[in-house]
Amino acid sequence: CYDCHSNQTTYPWYSNLAPASFYLEDHIKDGKRHLNFSEWEQYSAKRKDHKLDELIEEVEREGMPLES
Repeated sequence: CYDCHSNQTTYPWYSNLAPASFYLEDHIKDGKRHLNFSEWEQYSAKRKDHKLDELIEEVEREGMPLES
């Protein structure tokens, strides 16, 4: 989760190869837009609760982690 949902992404070796690099960059940017653990402490208590509910829902419906 942390790789796509934080500012401390550890990129795989193929992240420097097009077109994978374009896909990964877009995927990670979108992931951080939805949830960024690096900014977690700045979230309000209400937002944290909402994000946790969304996280549980995504995992239960197998939306995360992405197969790709």
